[in-house]
Amino acid sequence: MGSELLETCNFKTKNYENDIDEANFNHKINARRYDAPLYIGIPSKIIIIASTPRSGSNLFISGLQSISLMEKSSEFFNGLDIADYKLRWGNDISKDEYVKKLFMHRTTPQGLFIAKCHYKQFSEYSNTLMKYKCKFISISRRNMICQAISLYIARYITRSWWSFRSIEKAWRSIDDKIRNASYDDYSFDGILKEYHYLDTENKLWNNFFRANSINPITTVWYEELSAHYSEVIATVAMQITGTPFSRLQIPPPELKKQADDVSEYFYRRFIDDVQSHRLIR
Repeated sequence: MGSELLETCNFKTKNYENDIDEANFNHKINARRYDAPLYIGIPSKIIIIASTPRSGSNLFISGLQSISLMEKSSEFFNGLDIADYKLRWGNDISKDEYVKKLFMHRTTPQGLFIAKCHYKQFSEYSNTLMKYKCKFISISRRNMICQAISLYIARYITRSWWSFRSIEKAWRSIDDKIRNASYDDYSFDGILKEYHYLDTENKLWNNFFRANSINPITTVWYEELSAHYSEVIATVAMQITGTPFSRLQIPPPELKKQADDVSEYFYRRFIDDVQSHRLIR
């Protein structure tokens, strides 16, 4: 199986990769120097983290990465990341070939390939990925209003998707028009739009699981992950590997919670508006 995979992959861009300026990448973590050791064959476990925006998936994967269950990059099916890998492997690469290349370069030495996807990202490659009998871990938030507020603020106001404890910086949009959210930024319609978007994304995942008789390995809830980070990561790590993990083995998270008093204000005001509009039951 390993030799077949090696033969079917296209290596014509191997030398071309050496000449790529990392400044051309959307995310430098996709550059060749961050690849795992070459993995030949089908990964022993292929796991898709079924996520929605602002579900806590970055916090979750940072925990798995901290104990070497994932490679540094994970969003292989995001449009910006696909563009980076196509710089390396050619714009004409097929979906099957693209996935095989990922297996080779982004699988851990232990044979684990884990990718984070929103549904629409996954659906573009689902026919290829499902050939390999991949497993799923679902991550969700119980309070979808808080999730919608977080998405509204990140998408339209702060343009900030990650916030680190160690260094006070965030991953911003390319135009770098950065500012903090204020009370005046509240928009009932804006938050409601994100709520309905997230509701649709959750339904798409759930419909896919039902249609394919898939039971995820586990469902990670953001609220539990945020409150009991080490315990949740240790539990999921054991479910993935079959090896017991202690919470003491889990380093503290680098990512920090971004909610603040403005988020709390948005939440209270949105609840009041919902009650008056009677739009969400």
